[in-house]
Amino acid sequence: MKIDENMKNGLYCSIDWLSFTVLDNVDLDTTIAEFGFTIEDFFECPRGANGYKKMLSMIGSNLRVLYDGADNMGIHFDVSGSAMSDFYEVYYKSCFNNETPFGELAIDMELDVVKSLFRRIQELGHITRLDLSIDNKTDIYYSVRQLHEQLSLGRFVSKWRTYKYIEEKETNGNCVGRTIYMGSRTSDIMLRVYDKELEQNKKYPDLDDVNHVNYRWVRWELELKDERANMVVNHILSGKTVGYIAVGILSNYLRLINLDDSNKSRCSSQSVWDSFIDDVSCLRLYVSHDEKTLEMKKDWLIHQCAPTIAGIIMANHGDFSFLSECIDAHAMRMNKKLRDLVTAVNPDWEKQLVAFQG
Repeated sequence: MKIDENMKNGLYCSIDWLSFTVLDNVDLDTTIAEFGFTIEDFFECPRGANGYKKMLSMIGSNLRVLYDGADNMGIHFDVSGSAMSDFYEVYYKSCFNNETPFGELAIDMELDVVKSLFRRIQELGHITRLDLSIDNKTDIYYSVRQLHEQLSLGRFVSKWRTYKYIEEKETNGNCVGRTIYMGSRTSDIMLRVYDKELEQNKKYPDLDDVNHVNYRWVRWELELKDERANMVVNHILSGKTVGYIAVGILSNYLRLINLDDSNKSRCSSQSVWDSFIDDVSCLRLYVSHDEKTLEMKKDWLIHQCAPTIAGIIMANHGDFSFLSECIDAHAMRMNKKLRDLVTAVNPDWEKQLVAFQG
C-alpha cells in the first residue's frame, strides 16, 4: 500500500491532502510525538486559524498543527500534498525502524505503513478531509477546455447537480488558469479539474526554473470531507489501492457519454472516457456500520505496541503481571466510544472486571 500509484493507462494517482483532528489526547507534545515529530520540528506562527488560537508550521514543509481551541476541538493537523511525503516518511521512520545490536536501523518492509498511519489517526480522533488526485500528463485524455465542451453539450451523466467553469486571464489576454468545479464546496465530495501546467507556470514563469512545466498536465482532484473521507480510509484499510479508489469514485460520480439514446443513463460511454477509466469499477462510498472496529484496534495494538510489550515481559523474566495491573488501573478510563464497543460484544465485562479485581 502506497500513498501514490502509477496506473497502467498513464495516470498517476495520489493522496494530495490530509486533514485530521486528534481528540483523545490534548497534550501538544505527546500528540505530535504520536506521528514521529518533536516540537523542535516546527515554528510558532503569529496567529492561529479556523477557531484555534495557536498554530505551528513545520520547518521546510507545508504541514501545520492547529491547537488551543475550545475544549472539544482537540488538536488539528493539515497536511498538504507537498507535505504528504514528509509526514509519511517521519511516521515511517519513527514507528518501523528497529535498532539492531550494532546500533543501526533496520526497516521492517513487511509492515503496511499507510494502513498503520490511518488506523492510528482513527484511534486518536477522526479525519476531516482527504483529497485524491488523478494526474494526466503529456498524453491528455481530456483537456480542461475539451471537458468543458462536453459538459456544455450535455454529453455527461453525473451525480453532481451543478458545475462551473472558471478561466483566469491576465490583462494582456494571456490565459493563466482554467478550472472546472463539479459539486458544492460545502458538500462532502467535490471534483476540481484544472490545468496544472498553467497553474504551475503562473507561479514559476521563468523557463529555466526547475519548477516550470513544459508539458501538458491536467489534474482531476476529488475533495472528500468528514464521512466520505473516512469511507475512503476504510477502503484503504480493506486493501484497495489509491488508484483504484480515486478512479472508482470518479467513475461512480461522472460518465462522459455519446448522445445515442433518449435516456441518458442508457447512452454509451465515450471511447476516450473508457480509456481514461480503464475498466475500473464504480466505487460507492458506503461502509457498513458493522465494521470490525475492535479488530482494527487489536490490529493497531499488535503493529504498534507488541514489540514493546514483548520487550517489557522479557525484561521482567516472562512476568505478565504488568498487563493485569494495566487492566486493573485503566479499564474504567475507557472513553464512551470504546466502552460501547466492548459492551456490544461482552455486556458482562464490568461484572467480570469486579471479579478480576477481587
